[in-house]
This record gives sequence, structure tokens and C-alpha cells, in this order.
Amino acid sequence: MNQRIIRGGLKTRLQSQSIRSKTMQWLSTQKDATSLLFIIIGFAISVYSPLSNAEESNFKFYDTKSPYIRAVLFDIYQEKYTSAIGRLISRRYRNNDKEKLQSELLLAHIYISFRMHDDAEKILNALPKRMPSNETRNKNVLWMDIAKAHFRAGDINAAQDTLYKLDNIVSSKLTREREVFQAQILMSQKKYREAVEELENTRGSSDWAAYARYNLGVTLVRLGNEKRGIKKLKIVSRMDSNEPEMKSLKDKANYTLGYIYLKNKNPDKAKSHLQKIRLNSPLANKALMHLGLVYSEMDNHKQSLAAWLTLSQRDPSDSTVLESMLAVPFAFAELGGFDQAVKNYELGIDAYRIEIKHINKVIQSVKKGHTTNAILEQLIEDGAESLDKSDLLPVTENTKYLLGLYESNEFQEAIKNYKDLRSLENKLKKWTFAIYRVGNMSKTFKKVYVDKIALQQSRLAKAAQEMKKHIKKMALETLQNRKNKLNIYIKQAQFATAQIYDKGHSVNSR
Repeated sequence: MNQRIIRGGLKTRLQSQSIRSKTMQWLSTQKDATSLLFIIIGFAISVYSPLSNAEESNFKFYDTKSPYIRAVLFDIYQEKYTSAIGRLISRRYRNNDKEKLQSELLLAHIYISFRMHDDAEKILNALPKRMPSNETRNKNVLWMDIAKAHFRAGDINAAQDTLYKLDNIVSSKLTREREVFQAQILMSQKKYREAVEELENTRGSSDWAAYARYNLGVTLVRLGNEKRGIKKLKIVSRMDSNEPEMKSLKDKANYTLGYIYLKNKNPDKAKSHLQKIRLNSPLANKALMHLGLVYSEMDNHKQSLAAWLTLSQRDPSDSTVLESMLAVPFAFAELGGFDQAVKNYELGIDAYRIEIKHINKVIQSVKKGHTTNAILEQLIEDGAESLDKSDLLPVTENTKYLLGLYESNEFQEAIKNYKDLRSLENKLKKWTFAIYRVGNMSKTFKKVYVDKIALQQSRLAKAAQEMKKHIKKMALETLQNRKNKLNIYIKQAQFATAQIYDKGHSVNSR
């Protein structure tokens, strides 16, 4: 089993398949003697993917009366997966029909947890086509879990092939989920018209129907059918739900509508949607930036300045806050406060340079292994379960620049692989000590087993080291990209300042 896990972990090609892309827009304004000013706003109308991050499986058993199955479930709840696998395999050919189906489904479920998808697929393919409803449901859930895992790892073709294996008779909730997932696959392949056809079939008021409605709206806008797309997005923006995920989706819909109306020179409607976004929403900073642009479109530059000044006082680890440091002097210049504009451009340049110095220190820390080692070691100490939850990843002065990386599919997959490798290393250490404690085994046999374990430990250590290097590389790329963006901001602030002086607007230049 250990060899299969090692092979399964190493063969996964970690490719970043982030659904959300960013488009850099240059917005420039020149009025009367006002200089040419630049504001960078990064935004793209993007689909919402509830499948991109790891999530809890819907796999469950109902009214389990078998004490044997209950014992296995108890092992799983305690995360004693080795014990659970041992129980399942040892009784594999001694169970009655229903107990055997449950045993095989449980074994496949554990294999998926270890990302041993090939082994899980063999089990699921061998199951009979006709099974009791609960077992059929669980089989479909497991196929969906495998499809999601392939999608997160960037293997779109494998995700599509696996999705075809779901039975036609599935629950309404799983049907909605499959439709959204199928559309997500089509959109990742840029087959937007096919995605629209798939999403048009999604009905009902479930959470998955809401995701489908939002993605349908976005896709219609991308295809140029803004009227229909806006109609779908407005339905999502008016949802009444207390679920955190649905509140986030509602914010996303309002933000997207605000952007569309702003792009179409309809600031009043853009304003009404942007103001509906919650203050504690992850989109709050971006909404505030775009709200400033709305007021600027209305020639209400005092309100623009107020919005951007508020944003500029927030945590600069958010790139939108850094962008606001270019927007504030732009608003001052529009109001005729050219000296204040120059002063704020200079303050922005100073802030960017301080950030660059800090990032350079973090880059050196990552190169030496300090930062990444601290992240990985803290994750290991927090336990196996916490490694699957990005919100529990450590946030410090050095790691705050990596928050975007934490949320990426590639990082999540790398962390899981590293977790598994370290977990297996610890398991092998325990087995080594256990062998030495066996009293009725000869020294020769003990040496044979210990040598075999040592070989596996060597392979695991090498694989873990390679995974750590990969994580370090991702961190360095993230930091370097942020540094490059800051250098661009500095050049634009310097250019805008020079334009003000060249036009003779600054009192200090006279």
C-alpha cells in the first residue's frame, strides 16, 4: 500500500488551473491642464468555482446495523485509516452481500482520501450496476469526489471521463452538482456556448442551482449577450440566504454587475450594486476601489477621494490597497490639489519601496528555507485534518504575502502530498520501533523487515524534499510577481508626478 501511495503522490502533475484570471486595465484621464494620470485596476469577469478547493465529501452511511461496519467507521472517525483498511481487507471475502457492498465503498472512500484514485476506481468499476439506493448514492458521490480531485489537479480530461461514470439515477442535489461541474469543465476548455447549454438545464433553488445561475450569467456576458447575462446575475444578487457561501456568491454577483455597469458608463446602477457588498466580504476592498471609480465617472471626485483614502489606510498586503495609493493622488489632481497629489504620489512611492524591501527579506528567508519550513512544520503540528483547510494556514508578517498562494489549487495539492509523505514517514518510524519490540522474532527476520522499512523511508524522505522544493518555488514566484507589480506602480507614480511638474500645476515647481 505504501508504494502505491508514493507512486500516486509522485505521479500527480501539479499544474495551476486557477479559474479566476486577472486583466490589467490602464485607466487614464486628462482634463484641462490636469496631467495624464494612471490607475491600475485588476479585474476580470470570472466564473465562481465551488469545486476549486478541497471540500468535505458527501459520502455517508444510513442505519448501519453491522457491528463490523460500525467498527470500521469508528476507526475512520478517529483517523485510524491503517486500522480501517486492515479490517476491510481482512474480511473482504467473508461478508454478506450488503455488508460487502458497504465494505468496498468504505475502502474506496479511504483510498480517495489518500488520493489513491486508481485503486478506488478499480473497486467502483467492479461493483454491480444494481445496488440498494443508499449504496448507489454513495458510489455516485465517490465518482464525483474522484472527478473533483482530477479537476483540482489540472487533469481536465480525466475529470470529464470520471464524470461520465455516474449513474443516470442520482439525487436531485447531485444532478445539480454534476451539471455545474460539467459546465465548469467546458468553461475551462473555453467551450462557452456548450457551457451555456449545460447551465440552461439547471433548475430549482438549491445552492448548486445558484452557482449555475451565476456562472450562466457570466458566460452569457462573455459571449456578448449582456442583457440575458445581467438578468441571471440579478437573480443571484437578490438571493435571501444566511449560508456563508451563498452570501459570498451574492457579493460576487453584485460586484460583477457593478463592474459591467461601470464599463458600460452607467455609474448609477454600478453604485447601487457595489454598495450592497458586505463590509466584511473578501470583495470589500475591490468594491471600494470600484466605488471610487463610479464617483469619478460621475465627476464627484470628493466622494472618490473619500472612498480611496479609506481604502489606502487598510492592510497593504492586499494589492487593491496598494492600487489605491495611486488612486488617491489622482483624485486630488482632479480636484485641483496638485501639491497634495504630488505629495501623495511621493508617499505612495515610499510605501512601495518599503514593501519591496520587506519582500526582499521574505524572499531571502524563503530561499534559506526559514519561511517555508515554518509553514510546513506548523501545519504538521496542527494535525492531519487542518492541512486540508487553507483558513488554518499560518499568517505572519512574512507569510501574509502568500495568502493568494494558499488558496490556489496547486498549493493545496502540494500541501496534501507533503502531508501524506510526512504522515507515512512517521508511520514507518512507529513500525520500526514495533518490530524491535517483538519478542518471538529472530534478529535475522527483524533485520529483513527493518531494512525494507528503511528503503521506503529513504524514498519518502526524497519525495518530501522534492515536494518542499516545489512549494518553495511557488512561494518565490508569488513574491517576485508582487515585487514586479510594485516596481510598475513606482514607475507610474513617478511618471504621473513628472506630468504634473511638466504642466506647471505644482506650486512647488514655480
